Amino acid sequence: MVRFRTPSGSAAAGAADSAGGGGADLGGPEAPVPGLPRAAPWLSTPVVVVVGVLLSLWVTGALGIEVGAPLGLGDDHLFLLVQIKALLDGFGLRFVPALGFPGIQDNLFFPQFDLSQRALLWLLAQVSDRVFVVESLVYGIGIAAIFVSSFVVLRVLSVRPWLAAVASVVFVVSPFFARRAGVHDFLALYYAVPWGAALSYLVAAVATVGGGRKGPVAAFVALCLLIAGTSGLYYTFFTAMFVAVTALGMAAGQRDWRPLAIGLGLCGALLVLLIASGYRWHLADVLFGAVSQPRRQHYETLYYGLLVSDAVAPLRELGLFKGRFDIYSAVMRQFPGGERLEWPGVLLGAVIVAAPLFVLVGLFDRGPRPTDRLRVVWLSFALITFGLVFAVGSGLSFLFSYLLVPVIRAPTRIIPFLSFFALVSVCSVVELLLSEPTRRRRVAAGTTVALLLVGVPSALFPLSRLQASTRAGTQELRTGLAAMLKVVHAADMRAVLQLPVLPWPEVPPQRRFEAYQHMLPYVVDAVGSPVRWSYGLTPRQPQFAALRALVEGTTGVSTERARGLGFDGILVEKLAYTEDELAALAASIRTGLAPGCRIFEDGLRILYALAQPPDGVACLPEPPLQAEGAAVSARFTADDAPRTWLIEGWSVPEPPGTWSEGRRSVLYVRLPAARTAAGVTVRLDIEPYRPDPARRKRIDAVVDGRVVATLVVEPGAPVPSEWRFVLPADVVGDRDALLLTFAIDDPESASRHGAADPKTLGFLLERVVLEAAP
Repeated sequence: MVRFRTPSGSAAAGAADSAGGGGADLGGPEAPVPGLPRAAPWLSTPVVVVVGVLLSLWVTGALGIEVGAPLGLGDDHLFLLVQIKALLDGFGLRFVPALGFPGIQDNLFFPQFDLSQRALLWLLAQVSDRVFVVESLVYGIGIAAIFVSSFVVLRVLSVRPWLAAVASVVFVVSPFFARRAGVHDFLALYYAVPWGAALSYLVAAVATVGGGRKGPVAAFVALCLLIAGTSGLYYTFFTAMFVAVTALGMAAGQRDWRPLAIGLGLCGALLVLLIASGYRWHLADVLFGAVSQPRRQHYETLYYGLLVSDAVAPLRELGLFKGRFDIYSAVMRQFPGGERLEWPGVLLGAVIVAAPLFVLVGLFDRGPRPTDRLRVVWLSFALITFGLVFAVGSGLSFLFSYLLVPVIRAPTRIIPFLSFFALVSVCSVVELLLSEPTRRRRVAAGTTVALLLVGVPSALFPLSRLQASTRAGTQELRTGLAAMLKVVHAADMRAVLQLPVLPWPEVPPQRRFEAYQHMLPYVVDAVGSPVRWSYGLTPRQPQFAALRALVEGTTGVSTERARGLGFDGILVEKLAYTEDELAALAASIRTGLAPGCRIFEDGLRILYALAQPPDGVACLPEPPLQAEGAAVSARFTADDAPRTWLIEGWSVPEPPGTWSEGRRSVLYVRLPAARTAAGVTVRLDIEPYRPDPARRKRIDAVVDGRVVATLVVEPGAPVPSEWRFVLPADVVGDRDALLLTFAIDDPESASRHGAADPKTLGFLLERVVLEAAP
C-alpha cells in the first residue's frame, strides 16, 4: 500500500532538517537539536518567500517593464491578447463575436485546456479595462506562482527554506521562460510543473504532507490535481505520464497492485479535469461532430522533439566552445524546428544529460540501505531518463503518436519537468551533504549551490528586453493601427473585410504577413467597440466559404458581394502581396468601389470604404493604374522568395535575401508582357560577397550561352547595391520567361573569414525587377 509518511534518514539528516526551519510539514514546530545552529529569524519561511518572489520578478524583468505597454504583438502571443480583449468586452471563453464576421469565431474549433490561466484572466479583467495592463499583471502573478509552487513542493520534499528559495529562483529564471514568454505565454508560465511532479513523489511514498494524516494529504493531492489538470494539454499529459510510470514501477517492484490502482486513479482524475478544462459543457458538440478538432500528424514529433544537443548552449554563453557552437547553430538553422536552445543552466543541464548514467550507478550501488532522501534522488534520475527517452523526436513520443493519438506533437515542452526533477535531485544531494556538518561536506554543498546559480545570461531580464524590442520594432505598426482605427470609427464602419482572406488558426505566412496579425486591429481597438472583423473563421465553418467566394485568386475581389454580406470596409495588408499583386488588387477593388473610396493608407495597410464616407472623412486621390504587364518583380527574402525561380546554385532564403552558392547560379525569371524594341530592363538589388576589399570580383549574366551583362568590382572600389542591364529584344524574343545564369569567377567560403557559415558565397540577391526598356 502506498503510504504518505515522513521521509526517513539518519538522525543527523533529521536534525539538519529541523535546523533548516522545519521538516516536511511546511514549517511546523519541532524541538531544537543540540549541537546545531538555530535558523536565523530572517531565514523564516514567510520572509524567504517574499524575498524570493521579489527576486524572481526582478531577474525576469517583470519589475522593469512599463505596465500597460505591450510585451509582444505577434506570433501566438495574440491568442493571449485576444482572450483578454474578449473578456474585457464581456464575451465568454468560447465565442468572440467581434471576430469572424459574417460568422463568429468559435474557440472550440481550436480548444485550449488552460482553464486555470483563463480564470486568472477573468479575475484580472474585473480589475482593469486595458488589455496590456492585464497582460503585464498576468506575467507578474504567473512568475510569482512559479516561484511559490516550486518552493512549496521543495519544502514538501524536506528541502530547507533558504535552499528551496534559491532553487525556486533558478527554476523561474530559465531559457525556456525567456524563449516562450511573449510567444507561448501559458507554456512560459509553468507553475503547474512542480505540482504535477509532486504527484509522482507522493505516489512513490518519498514525500509527506501534514505528518501523513489523511486530511492534509487528500487536500494536497486535490490541489496538485486541480492545478496540473487545468494548466494546459502538455503539462497535464506529462503529469499523468510520470505518475503512471512511477506507479507502474512501484507496482512491479513491490509485487503489489495497489500503487498501480492509485496511479490510474490519479491519471483518470487528470483526464476528467483536462476534458472539463478544454470543453466544459460543450463536450457534446465535439463528440457528435458539430465542432471538429485540429488534426495533428504523428511525424510532427520528428520536427519538434527534444534536442539533447541543445544542452551545449549554456556552455557557449559562458565563453566555452564558442567556435564549435557557431557551427552547430548554423547547421541546426537548416532544419525545421531546430535551434530552440531552451535547456536550463550548466548544472541542471548536466544532471539531465547524465541522469541515465546515475540510474546505472544507483542500480549497482552496494552502500547502506537507501534513505527516503536517496530514493528521491534516484526517482528523479529515473523520471528524467524516461522523459528523455520519450521526448526526443524519434523516441517514445513518436511511437505514442504513431500507434495511439497524435496529440503531443512538440515533446520538447517537457523541459520544465526535466528541469524540476534535476532541481529536486540537486537540492536533495545538498541536503545529504549538509546532514553531516563537516567542513568538506559544507564546501561541497556550497560549490553545488554556486554551480546551480551559474545560469544562462540570455535568460536574465527577458520581459524587459522583450518589451524594449517590441517598442522599437513595432513603432510603425502601432502608430499606423491607431491612425487606421481612428478613420474606421470616423467612417462609422461596423464590419471590415480583411484581405487576404485566410483561415484561422495555424496557416503558413503569406509573403511577409502572419495570419494572426489580422487580430491586431481588434486587440488594440477600444473596449466595447462595435466594429467586427472578418478574420477568425475556420474552413469548417460555413461562413468561411462565403468569405472565400468574395475573392478570385490572389488579386480579385468582388466589392458588390462584400456589400451584400454586410461589409462596409475593406482592409488590405500590404505585406501579404508583392508590388504587382498589390497593384492588381487595387485595380480590382476600384472597379466596383464607387461610391466608396480609399480613405486611409500607410506603409502597411490600405483601408477602403464601400459606401460614401461621411463628412469629415476625406477620400484619398487615387494614383493612375499601372498598365497591365508593365513590370515583373520578386523579392528573395526568407518570407517572400519565389522558390520556383531558384533553379540551381542558391542557398536557403534568409531574412536579408538569398545567397548564390558556388560559381554558377541559375535564376528563372518571368518577363513583362509590355515590351519595347529596346528589350527588357533588368534591375537587381544585390550585394557581392567581398570580405577582403583588395580582391576583384566579377559576375557575368548569361542567357542561352550569351553574356548579356558583366558586373566588375575593382579592388578598393565600393561594393554596389544595384546592378542594371538590358536584355536585348533579340534575346527576349516572344517568350514569357527565360533562364538567367550568373557566372561568378571568385566565390569565397565565409568560414575562411571567421564566420560559421560553410557555404561558398558569390552575392546576395535581394530583389529582381524586370520592365520594358525605355
